[in-house]
Amino acid sequence: MPNAEDFSDLSEVVSGRFRMRRLVAFGGMANIYEVEDLQTGRAGALKLLKARFRNVPDAVERLSREAACATQISDPHIVETFDAGRLSSGEPFLFMELLNGEPLDRVISRRGRLPINESVEIVAQAAQGLAVAHAADILHRDIKPANLFLVAGPKTHVKLLDFGVSKLLGAGQHSMTKEGLALGTFSYMPPEQMMGAKRVDARADIYALGVVLYQCLVGNPPFVAKSIPALSNMMAQNDYVRVSKLRPDAPAELDAIVDRSLRADPRERYAGVREFRDDLLRLHRRCSSFMHRTVSIGDTPSSAPPPASTAPRATLDPRLNSSRPPLQPERPRPMTRATPGNKASVVETIVPRTRRQGPLS
Repeated sequence: MPNAEDFSDLSEVVSGRFRMRRLVAFGGMANIYEVEDLQTGRAGALKLLKARFRNVPDAVERLSREAACATQISDPHIVETFDAGRLSSGEPFLFMELLNGEPLDRVISRRGRLPINESVEIVAQAAQGLAVAHAADILHRDIKPANLFLVAGPKTHVKLLDFGVSKLLGAGQHSMTKEGLALGTFSYMPPEQMMGAKRVDARADIYALGVVLYQCLVGNPPFVAKSIPALSNMMAQNDYVRVSKLRPDAPAELDAIVDRSLRADPRERYAGVREFRDDLLRLHRRCSSFMHRTVSIGDTPSSAPPPASTAPRATLDPRLNSSRPPLQPERPRPMTRATPGNKASVVETIVPRTRRQGPLS
């Protein structure tokens, strides 16, 4: 088999089945290529270990584990796997749908903190995907922005990626990783997972989603330290700045959701990811109701006020979908007659012009 890291000839056929097209993503141990499956004619993404990891047992186990989990779960919010197994060389592979868009970590890096309603919708969709995984007794254990993919399109659509460090939770099943090891990414791990506890359950994923939600809203994780012991201490004491302290537009319900998901004691967190998701959906619907009250019929020229019959304008509600400070009321202007070419905007609430997010799927 050719070197999976050096496909200089993009027409190379791997294992007599996959025609390589281009490298689309690379990670620490594996690369993802756009390929064509010559057996079916289907285009997709092929995940292969890098050459130097092909004989490393832990790397092989990780990709094999991801393949095993992929065959057990299916949901619109989990990346679809078409096939999984081993190539003729014995190397494990995953053949998945090819996604167009970008991972959440890049979105946050590019845009900074996100509007409240968008943040809530992203995490609620990720929670829906996790609910399906948990129902199949699969714990993800590496939830982070890099593993939440935002599919390009007119509506927000999130897909969960990378079940490589997942764990089986079903009765009578053993962990697919060595006990006592802290697997995942430290800033998104709950204290019990960071300490390598033997009994880590679905509440660990809920904690990680809480960290992701906070990062969407603020721009960085709630706990940031220069060392792992310092980080662990901050987590144990729940020592972080509440969202509402950094964003005056954050409603009290949002603070409560974040705080409950980030409790150091798992018994004080949400008992299940569906409950967490449902709280987010209720908040999302309430925020959306403010957005949908706007009836826009054009832009009002600065030289002409709205007609006298138009309802007075209100200042920005602090819980709307915006990361900017509230607008100030306009000063009264002399009444003038609007010309026929003028357009007016009849609103109950003033909202900034942002891309409207679609409903949750």
